[in-house]
Amino acid sequence: MLNDRKTERIDGKEVKTHRSASVPKTGKAMLYPHDISPKHYSQFKIEPFTFINENELGFAEGNVVKYVCRWRDKGGVDDLKKAIRYLQLLIEGEQDEG
Repeated sequence: MLNDRKTERIDGKEVKTHRSASVPKTGKAMLYPHDISPKHYSQFKIEPFTFINENELGFAEGNVVKYVCRWRDKGGVDDLKKAIRYLQLLIEGEQDEG
C-alpha cells in the first residue's frame, strides 16, 4: 500500500519519503518528506502520518488518529468533534456489516 519508500534529495538534503495513497490527476503519486511537517504533528515521537501509513490504517481510522493528535495545538474541540464523526462512521459501517 504505502510502504514503498525512497530517499530523495530535497533542498540539498536526503530525506525518506512515502508515496501518498491519493494520486493527483497527473497520475504521479505525491511524496511527503518526513522532515517537513507542521509543529502540531512533528512534536510526537511518531508522526501521525507515519503511524497511519506504517499500520495501513484506512481513511476514517487515519483521520481519527490525525484529529486526536492535533486537537490541542490546532483545531481544539472542533478537531475532537471531527474525530467523533469518523468514529461514528466506523461504527455505522460495522453495524451495517454485522
